[in-house]
Parts: sequence; C-alpha cells; structure tokens
Amino acid sequence: MPRPVIFDLFHTLLDGADGERDRVIGEIAVELGIPQQDLVAAYHGSWRERLIGWDVEQTIETLAGRLGYRPTDAQVTRAAALRRAFAIRSLGRASMATLTVLDKLRADGHPLALLSNAAAETAAAWVESRLAPRFDVTVFSCAVGFAKPDPESYHTAAARLGVPPETCVFVGDG
Repeated sequence: MPRPVIFDLFHTLLDGADGERDRVIGEIAVELGIPQQDLVAAYHGSWRERLIGWDVEQTIETLAGRLGYRPTDAQVTRAAALRRAFAIRSLGRASMATLTVLDKLRADGHPLALLSNAAAETAAAWVESRLAPRFDVTVFSCAVGFAKPDPESYHTAAARLGVPPETCVFVGDG
C-alpha cells in the first residue's frame, strides 16, 4: 500500500532563495527609509512571529516600529507588493524534475501533504502555483499558528491526510 508522504517546501521542493529574500528585504528597507542591514536582521530575528501570525503588512509595520520608524500607508503598500512578488517568484521556480516526481508519487497512489513554515504571502501565492494541485492537503504555519519542529505540525498534516503520523514519510528539513 502506498505510504502518505509529507513534504517540506523550502530547501526541499524549492530552493530557499535566501540571498534573493534578503535582497528583497533590503529593497523594502530602502522603500521605508530604514538601513538595510537593520531590517534584514530584524526580519531574521522575527521568523517565528512572522511565520505563525503576521500578515505581510503587519510584518512591515511591526519590524519598522521596532526599529523606530513609522512608515506611511503608501510605503507599507509598496513594500508589501515587493514581498508578495518575491513569494510568487519563489513558488514559480519549481523544477520540472520536482513536478515529475510529485506526479509520479500521486499516480502511484501516495497521498501527498505539504507542511511548511511559511509566511502569509507565501500561503496566499500557493493557490496559483504549479505545485498546489499536486498536493492533497497543505499545512502552512501562518494558517495553523504553530511551526516546525513543533510535533503538532506533523500531526496536523497527517490528520488532514486522514492517517496516523507514524504511517507517513517526511521529506525535508525540520
């Protein structure tokens, strides 16, 4: 019987695009008038908060506020657009080899779940990605309020597949 497979997204199905992400955060900093290195550091330092509860506008406003800046609504809108565009680009980079493997697993009857520590803008962009239709269920940390390595993440993915966690194969980091 085919086993359920739970995949991680970044650094497994997709490159993490860490360098590009930091460049985009730097562009956001310029838009907001914040030193780039300060916003990048604040962004990295807030990973859990961002990934379990904030939307992109909250992220921008909160991090700017922590650094002593008060961006205008127009600045926040432009900065959020930069981050959303990055999420769309990142999800669009799924290789044909990755898509082929997922299609083969599905054709062989393996139920597939995606479990990802992901920000709200990534979850929003997911529905239009080429990856989305290849999965039976998705669990994004921003939607469930907890992140890997919290065991509840894995239990939630398995439960949504309708199987016990111990029957699943996890592919990824975390």
